[in-house]
Amino acid sequence: MSLANQPLLVFQGEGQAPHAGLWASATPTATGVRPLEGALTQTVELAFEDACRNVIVFGLTGMGKSTGIMKPALERLIEKGCSGLVLDCKEDYAALVKRYPKRVTLVGASRLSRPINLLAGMTAAAFQALIEQLRPKNEKDPYWGSMAVQDATLVFEYHWLRYRQAPTLDLIYQALFQPSRFCRELDRWVASREKIPHSFALRLDAVRQNAFPSLPPAPRNWHD
Repeated sequence: MSLANQPLLVFQGEGQAPHAGLWASATPTATGVRPLEGALTQTVELAFEDACRNVIVFGLTGMGKSTGIMKPALERLIEKGCSGLVLDCKEDYAALVKRYPKRVTLVGASRLSRPINLLAGMTAAAFQALIEQLRPKNEKDPYWGSMAVQDATLVFEYHWLRYRQAPTLDLIYQALFQPSRFCRELDRWVASREKIPHSFALRLDAVRQNAFPSLPPAPRNWHD
């Protein structure tokens, strides 16, 4: 059954006037406007289809925007199996991880967060294309031209070849900004192998010319 017309949230009025704002007083305001009769006594329903168009919530601090509207809406979406991403800078919704441990994953700087490698399953070619798309396009930082993209892809591909899994963003960062340690590790690994994949050898030969000068020259007939 489609969720489009099923209720996501249902609001029931609490009285003849809102708690605050233009209609809060039963007496005429300075403009002579009286409160709307039954302003909050009617039922207001938001369907899942409404949520697909956008929902924005306004209110003063402490008026219940998170606890009274957003949290119930998120719970309803989770229970119905809807996927999504929640940006929660104040951890207003972090408790959802405990309530739905198998359905909600928290990513970020929190004691409740679960380590996730955002590069898992990505190929070296896809990673290179991603970095190329995201890198700064200004001339004030020439390293983030083709060199940095090549270097980062080398780290990525090396980790795949050696450990059979994608590296983390932190590991790539450490390799780029502390290259000596990475170069020693890479050099030992290369020395222990008779052959390496041709594509990796070509990338390594190119990188040797710029950002990682501590790498020794490659021997002849070294790659497949």
